[in-house]
Amino acid sequence: MKKETERLRVGQAVYMREGDFFRAKNPRLQEGVIVTVGRKYYTVESYGRKRQFNKDTLLEETKYGCGVRLFTSTQDISDLDETGELVRRLQKEFDYNCKLPLDKLRRIMAVIEEGEEDA
Repeated sequence: MKKETERLRVGQAVYMREGDFFRAKNPRLQEGVIVTVGRKYYTVESYGRKRQFNKDTLLEETKYGCGVRLFTSTQDISDLDETGELVRRLQKEFDYNCKLPLDKLRRIMAVIEEGEEDA
Protein backbone atom coordinates (compact mmCIF):
# COMPACT_ATOMS: atom_id res chain seq x y z
CA MET A 1 0.00 0.00 0.00
CA LYS A 2 2.89 2.37 0.74
CA LYS A 3 4.07 2.53 -2.89
CA GLU A 4 0.59 3.41 -4.10
CA THR A 5 0.19 6.17 -1.52
CA GLU A 6 3.51 7.74 -2.49
CA ARG A 7 2.04 8.51 -5.92
CA LEU A 8 -0.83 10.59 -4.57
CA ARG A 9 -0.52 14.26 -5.47
CA VAL A 10 -2.39 17.54 -5.17
CA GLY A 11 -5.29 17.73 -7.61
CA GLN A 12 -5.70 13.96 -7.90
CA ALA A 13 -9.22 12.55 -7.75
CA VAL A 14 -9.77 10.02 -4.97
CA TYR A 15 -12.72 8.09 -3.56
CA MET A 16 -13.91 7.81 0.02
CA ARG A 17 -15.88 4.87 1.28
CA GLU A 18 -17.84 5.01 4.51
CA GLY A 19 -18.92 2.16 6.71
CA ASP A 20 -17.71 -1.33 7.48
CA PHE A 21 -15.66 -2.22 4.43
CA PHE A 22 -16.61 -5.92 4.31
CA ARG A 23 -20.12 -5.93 5.77
CA ALA A 24 -21.84 -2.81 4.53
CA LYS A 25 -24.62 -3.63 2.09
CA ASN A 26 -24.80 -0.20 0.44
CA PRO A 27 -21.76 1.76 1.55
CA ARG A 28 -21.67 5.43 0.68
CA LEU A 29 -19.08 6.41 -1.90
CA GLN A 30 -17.89 9.99 -2.34
CA GLU A 31 -15.47 11.49 -4.79
CA GLY A 32 -12.94 14.06 -3.64
CA VAL A 33 -9.74 15.83 -4.64
CA ILE A 34 -6.44 15.95 -2.78
CA VAL A 35 -5.82 19.59 -1.85
CA THR A 36 -2.68 19.21 0.28
CA VAL A 37 -0.03 16.56 0.84
CA GLY A 38 1.66 16.90 4.20
CA ARG A 39 4.24 14.91 6.07
CA LYS A 40 1.63 12.76 7.85
CA TYR A 41 -1.69 13.50 6.16
CA TYR A 42 -3.49 13.98 2.87
CA THR A 43 -6.19 16.63 2.96
CA VAL A 44 -9.12 15.81 0.70
CA GLU A 45 -11.92 18.17 -0.24
CA SER A 46 -15.34 16.81 -1.11
CA TYR A 47 -18.52 18.87 -1.38
CA GLY A 48 -16.79 21.85 0.27
CA ARG A 49 -15.67 19.82 3.29
CA LYS A 50 -12.00 19.11 4.02
CA ARG A 51 -10.97 15.83 5.64
CA GLN A 52 -7.57 14.53 6.72
CA PHE A 53 -6.39 11.01 5.95
CA ASN A 54 -3.37 9.25 7.42
CA LYS A 55 -0.77 8.77 4.67
CA ASP A 56 0.19 5.28 5.85
CA THR A 57 -3.26 3.79 6.44
CA LEU A 58 -5.45 5.97 4.20
CA LEU A 59 -7.97 6.09 7.06
CA GLU A 60 -9.61 9.36 8.09
CA GLU A 61 -8.19 11.00 11.19
CA THR A 62 -11.10 11.52 13.57
CA LYS A 63 -11.86 11.68 17.27
CA TYR A 64 -14.87 9.42 16.86
CA GLY A 65 -13.36 6.24 15.44
CA CYS A 66 -12.75 5.30 11.85
CA GLY A 67 -15.49 5.02 9.31
CA VAL A 68 -13.98 6.47 6.14
CA ARG A 69 -11.22 5.03 3.97
CA LEU A 70 -9.50 6.65 1.01
CA PHE A 71 -9.09 4.82 -2.30
CA THR A 72 -7.27 5.83 -5.45
CA SER A 73 -9.73 4.15 -7.82
CA THR A 74 -13.12 2.52 -7.95
CA GLN A 75 -11.32 -0.69 -8.99
CA ASP A 76 -9.61 -0.75 -5.57
CA ILE A 77 -13.04 -0.62 -3.97
CA SER A 78 -14.34 -3.43 -6.19
CA ASP A 79 -11.27 -5.52 -5.34
CA LEU A 80 -11.88 -5.02 -1.62
CA ASP A 81 -15.53 -6.02 -2.02
CA GLU A 82 -14.55 -9.15 -3.95
CA THR A 83 -11.92 -10.04 -1.33
CA GLY A 84 -14.54 -9.81 1.41
CA GLU A 85 -16.99 -11.97 -0.53
CA LEU A 86 -14.35 -14.62 -1.29
CA VAL A 87 -13.22 -14.72 2.35
CA ARG A 88 -16.84 -15.18 3.51
CA ARG A 89 -17.37 -17.99 0.99
CA LEU A 90 -14.14 -19.73 2.01
CA GLN A 91 -15.00 -19.45 5.70
CA LYS A 92 -18.39 -21.00 5.03
CA GLU A 93 -16.86 -23.80 2.95
CA PHE A 94 -14.15 -24.61 5.48
CA ASP A 95 -16.14 -24.66 8.66
CA TYR A 96 -15.85 -27.71 10.91
CA ASN A 97 -18.21 -29.64 8.61
CA CYS A 98 -16.00 -29.43 5.51
CA LYS A 99 -17.03 -32.12 3.03
CA LEU A 100 -14.26 -31.64 0.47
CA PRO A 101 -12.15 -34.72 -0.26
CA LEU A 102 -8.61 -34.81 1.05
CA ASP A 103 -6.99 -34.48 -2.39
CA LYS A 104 -8.86 -31.22 -3.07
CA LEU A 105 -7.93 -29.88 0.36
CA ARG A 106 -4.27 -30.67 -0.35
CA ARG A 107 -4.43 -28.82 -3.71
CA ILE A 108 -6.08 -25.82 -2.06
CA MET A 109 -3.41 -25.82 0.65
CA ALA A 110 -0.68 -25.92 -2.02
CA VAL A 111 -2.15 -22.81 -3.67
CA ILE A 112 -2.29 -21.02 -0.30
CA GLU A 113 1.32 -21.95 0.49
CA GLU A 114 2.38 -20.77 -2.97
CA GLY A 115 0.77 -17.40 -2.24
CA GLU A 116 2.60 -17.15 1.10
CA GLU A 117 5.94 -17.67 -0.67
CA ASP A 118 5.12 -14.86 -3.13
CA ALA A 119 4.28 -12.39 -0.34
